[in-house]
Amino acid sequence: MQIPKYIIVKHDGKKTYLSPQADGLKECYPDARLNGESTLEFMLPATSPKLSALTPECEIHAGGRVYTLLKNEAIDTVRDENNKLWTKVMAVERWAELGTQYPEPYICNDPTISSPADLTAIIVGGGTDLSGGLYPVGSAAHALYAVLDGSGWTLGTVDVPGIHDIEMEKVSRLTLIKEIQNKWGGYLVWDSENKIVSLRYGNTWQPYNGFQIRYAKNLKHITRTQSNRLVTKLYAFGHDDLDIASVNDGKKYITNFSYIDKEFTAIYKNQDIYDPQELLEKATVELELMCRPRYLYRVKIADLRTLPEYEHEEFTLGDMVDVIDPSVAPDSPKVRIIRHKYNLFMPWDCELEMGDPLERFEENLKAAFGVTGFIDGKFTEGGRFSGH
Repeated sequence: MQIPKYIIVKHDGKKTYLSPQADGLKECYPDARLNGESTLEFMLPATSPKLSALTPECEIHAGGRVYTLLKNEAIDTVRDENNKLWTKVMAVERWAELGTQYPEPYICNDPTISSPADLTAIIVGGGTDLSGGLYPVGSAAHALYAVLDGSGWTLGTVDVPGIHDIEMEKVSRLTLIKEIQNKWGGYLVWDSENKIVSLRYGNTWQPYNGFQIRYAKNLKHITRTQSNRLVTKLYAFGHDDLDIASVNDGKKYITNFSYIDKEFTAIYKNQDIYDPQELLEKATVELELMCRPRYLYRVKIADLRTLPEYEHEEFTLGDMVDVIDPSVAPDSPKVRIIRHKYNLFMPWDCELEMGDPLERFEENLKAAFGVTGFIDGKFTEGGRFSGH
């Protein structure tokens, strides 16, 4: 692993190089989450003549990603405790620009709709092909292809299963992409250098390079958070109160007492499921996760890959890694990296989160409000915050 010497700002067909040595660049932190935000922050002296390159439409190339300043709260001017003025720059990875693009005039493959409304996206499993035969109609790849068409972005690998419909209006391409991820599941993987987006199926996309976070080697600090919101009996309902009784011996619920034999009941609802067998399969997967404690790991490590004896080690966002700490993680779990934050010019300064990104968000909300029903009452099946 080589430490970069600078970041590059591209603007008006020119390149401007910013480095710690020549320009006083400091505190340069890329910070990316799976299915979440991806940002870059850094500080420059407020007197730097190169600040003129940081225009709203510029591109910032750093750490194998490309960032944009087209966002709220992009630049702060700060006076520190030593009375020195700094400019703090806060950029987002450039896939965020898809939030400023809309399906114009519309996207529609429903043959029963002759005149779709402007800025409407209607992509149905029983409709016409929008991909020229590249992807099965109703698949996530077909929907993503249609949404990305004309955006300047291309489609990479999509291996999430399932057939679903999308129907939204007056929302951006980015909102549509996130809704596809909500409905089909999986992990969005962005390549902002080449403008490629993939949607990977978590059950099979488990890249593993043997990297270990190990006590007495590279581990500096670790926190394991245990969630004990257990469910052992789960009722399942789909579209229009569809249930699983017809494929589950007449019962509308399933049970899993593999961890504890006490009954804790919950309800799984997914309005996007029309088939009872698919509903049963999804509920079974959900219950398998909820019937036992779940763990989220937050760690600070010394990334040793700049040293010759460790340069063969490799990890990146989305990878599966081993956590080896006899006291905090006695079962030595293999877990997925869901967040990676590090100092670009001092990469040994590194923070990781590992676990389930959806669980992190929902469990934190439930803990904050102290009401189990809050999520069910305030969020729709697609994961959106309800207007009610």
